[in-house]
Amino acid sequence: MLRRSRQLRNPGGRKGDRAIRLDDARVVMVGETHTRYDHHLTQLEIIRRLHELNPNLAIGMEAFQQPFQWALDEYISGAMDEQEMLRATEYYQRWRMDYRLYAPILRYAREHGLPVVALNLPAELTRQVGRHGMDGLSEEARARLPAEIDRTDAAYAQRLREVFAHHPNERGQPFEHFLEVQLLWDEGMAERAADYLEANDGTPVTIPDSGVLSQGQMEALIGLMYGPGSTADVPGGINSAAAPV
Repeated sequence: MLRRSRQLRNPGGRKGDRAIRLDDARVVMVGETHTRYDHHLTQLEIIRRLHELNPNLAIGMEAFQQPFQWALDEYISGAMDEQEMLRATEYYQRWRMDYRLYAPILRYAREHGLPVVALNLPAELTRQVGRHGMDGLSEEARARLPAEIDRTDAAYAQRLREVFAHHPNERGQPFEHFLEVQLLWDEGMAERAADYLEANDGTPVTIPDSGVLSQGQMEALIGLMYGPGSTADVPGGINSAAAPV
């Protein structure tokens, strides 16, 4: 939620020293392309500046699934090291992106004791919906669905229909199942964030997420913070399905 109120300035007077202004929002969402390291560094910089404004900050992450919240809590508390946390959350089986992309955010959270909220639903549930649709779920699986799923947004459905048209579909998945998986992801993560906000009154949540800004908007945000044409690379390169490091 980018608003014209509180300011997060580019420290040090570097090129592109302009203000990103944020209202006293409970939730701030910053988009990403998963494999773009500069996007993740931009997210981290926004988290740092928000943390300067409010020390009671939490970070919601799509990369971790809700049943593994306990492992993130132990990692942040110092009871579990980074490699133990990655194994316990089944990170390399469930998210699979090069962990070096996300490590700076997780390490900053641990250093400062900032809660990291696992937002994503378990893959077992979304996989079942993709194959059978919500109507084909067992009663046990249906009990794990978000309490509310809004199907009334025609523009949302049309956007996804355009994505689906260019989506590999070797199994012949019907569009309705594809739509329901996307709804499940979005509604499930929103419900998790809302539950956290309700349980932790006064704690704002920053959510790095792939769906909230377009590629062009993210490029504009990087340019605003660091100057036009700014990029960053992971040393050694990026592999989208890297092994543990």
